[in-house]
Amino acid sequence: MIENRLQENTKRDRNYYLECIRPYLNGDATTCSYCDKIDPLIIYRGRDFFITVAIGAYMPGYIQLCSNAHRTSATGILDEEYSEFALLSTAIRNSFFNVYGNNGICFEHGQAGMCLWKKNNFSSLCHHMHIHYLPISINIHECIKSIFPNFFVVHNIEEMISVRRNILCSEPYLYYSPTPEMGYMYSVADVDVPRQFLRHCVADKLGISEKADWCEYPGIEFYDQTKIDLSNAINEEVKKLVM
Repeated sequence: MIENRLQENTKRDRNYYLECIRPYLNGDATTCSYCDKIDPLIIYRGRDFFITVAIGAYMPGYIQLCSNAHRTSATGILDEEYSEFALLSTAIRNSFFNVYGNNGICFEHGQAGMCLWKKNNFSSLCHHMHIHYLPISINIHECIKSIFPNFFVVHNIEEMISVRRNILCSEPYLYYSPTPEMGYMYSVADVDVPRQFLRHCVADKLGISEKADWCEYPGIEFYDQTKIDLSNAINEEVKKLVM
């Protein structure tokens, strides 16, 4: 009964989703999708962060953790935002385990990835923190390392910020976390990172390379199931973690 009500509350017509995201797919948007917070895709709203279904989902459960305010990357968040960031990251990975049977992976283009929109026929760039979370158990470290061999092992947001400031000298980076306990930060200084590089690494590993570009493959068919799977799960996990 509860699941039926949840489906009724979260299910949307495919065309409705398409109309919401169309400007970001075809380049007509004049603002950043993360600033706009596309309401039908959001499954959790916090003080400093929100969780949204990812445009370009490969599968049910593909979500993103995003900052409410403009932050250049996870390593650009403020000291007072650390605790909520860590809380929501843990809640997501725990929810993945509860729903899908694995803790999933996450990755970020640390200021190397950015929102792009056009205004008055001029392209504009917007750095806005968004970390990808997928409920799968795969390892793309070798794929990343083959192009970006300089990397550092980190275990939490404080270590990530320290590496960015003290070792990478605030340069852009790539981040990939195969487990909740650790991740890798890759130096990409003076290198042009291919567009959607980490999405391509994951798609190639899964054998779905044709779905790597979110503009070409927005993955609308997975939006409803993602909300059904994770909306309650993440909210309940957050409640448990703050008790």
